[in-house]
Amino acid sequence: PFRAWCGACVAGRAQDSPHFLRVSVKFPGLPVVMLDFYYLTTREEEAKLTCLCVADCTSGALASTGLPAKATNDKAESARYVIEFVLHALEDWGYKDLVLHRDGEPRIVALVEKVKERRSGSRTILEQGARYSHQSQGQAEQGCKALEGQVRTLLHALGERTGVEFGPD
Repeated sequence: PFRAWCGACVAGRAQDSPHFLRVSVKFPGLPVVMLDFYYLTTREEEAKLTCLCVADCTSGALASTGLPAKATNDKAESARYVIEFVLHALEDWGYKDLVLHRDGEPRIVALVEKVKERRSGSRTILEQGARYSHQSQGQAEQGCKALEGQVRTLLHALGERTGVEFGPD
């Protein structure tokens, strides 16, 4: 948790983690899981690491992983990893039937379609947010922001303890 007296917390986040609750309006009773890509950067560097955020809107749980690229080609090793990562997160959260909410970015669209294919036997409804609206991805956007801050906090604290500076890669 954030502590005002902790230099790493102040440098990394400087805010409380948000708490959310969201259920599907179109499909009452089904949990909503949002997916979005984000980029992890340091404040001083241009280096970026592409990451995926998977946000459970019912419980507020987040799962995230770093990616070598925004690949969703089924033949690419990174794409298989991303698909498996999402499937494991959904399995860990215990959802058989759910709504996968995403923005209109082609790579996310391809990813959720592949996840739906792999979840045969489970009801997976795909839902797209409003076009050009970050607010329709609110839970995922806030999750990305929280995860970025937490990773920066951990890297800063580790750097202070070891005397080594860590970048996003």
